[in-house]
Amino acid sequence: MLGLPNLLSVCCKSVRTHSVAVLRSTIGVELLAIAPASTLVCRALNDDPDAIVIATEDFGTVVGQNDSDLIEVLSSTPTVLLKGLINSVLRKRAAASHIRSVLPLDVTSD
Repeated sequence: MLGLPNLLSVCCKSVRTHSVAVLRSTIGVELLAIAPASTLVCRALNDDPDAIVIATEDFGTVVGQNDSDLIEVLSSTPTVLLKGLINSVLRKRAAASHIRSVLPLDVTSD
């Protein structure tokens, strides 16, 4: 029997958003404890998540050091980046870090 998908959620600088609340309340998804960016590699290796969600306004704090362990984790685990302002430079930096999706941090229904 298949278990619930495990999501490792990383929030930087106490970002708490509606998007994270929606993930937490989604049936069929188990959101692992929210973790700071500095623990991303360790948590991903130990918790073996099915996907990683990074919610941040400062993407540099997550990939600033261009750590090869981080890039290996992100390339082997589907990763979504939630960020307030999205532009082509951010999308290129995310792609270079093997982050598969970049989505708005706060989504509104219009």
